[in-house]
Amino acid sequence: MADTLAGRPLEIIAGKNYAHLAIPRRDGTVQTVIVWAHTDDGNVTLNSAEGRSWPANLRWAGTPRSP
Repeated sequence: MADTLAGRPLEIIAGKNYAHLAIPRRDGTVQTVIVWAHTDDGNVTLNSAEGRSWPANLRWAGTPRSP
């Protein structure tokens, strides 16, 4: 399980700030998006709408692959 946020980093995410997210795509380029971020028990959650490509790219980027 990932570490949870605390202190100033938690305050920044919990405030009314946008998060800038950079995600590698399958073709090797980088997709950047600006999203609303929230905190849930010290964990970061990101807001998206159904059908957007970046959540699928994020899931793909987090999938372990052989070298």
